[in-house]
Amino acid sequence: MDKVREFSYKINGLSVLSSQKIIDFETNLKGVKGVIFAQINLDEETVSYAIDQWASDYDVLCKLMEICEKFDVELVFEDENV
Repeated sequence: MDKVREFSYKINGLSVLSSQKIIDFETNLKGVKGVIFAQINLDEETVSYAIDQWASDYDVLCKLMEICEKFDVELVFEDENV
């Protein structure tokens, strides 16, 4: 059976994006190699995604950071004070 890994991150600024930009953000993330699921929760300003066993969690995270930069939102790591 495939080993699926799940991740979730808070992203400041998601709730102020237009509906189309939210769709585009999610589509960009779903297009990253190895991402098999992606979902945005606007109430909590989080993005959750799952990657397959062959995907590099580091590479996907780097792509997520690029997507955040493209949409002018901020990825927040748990150990950061906000």
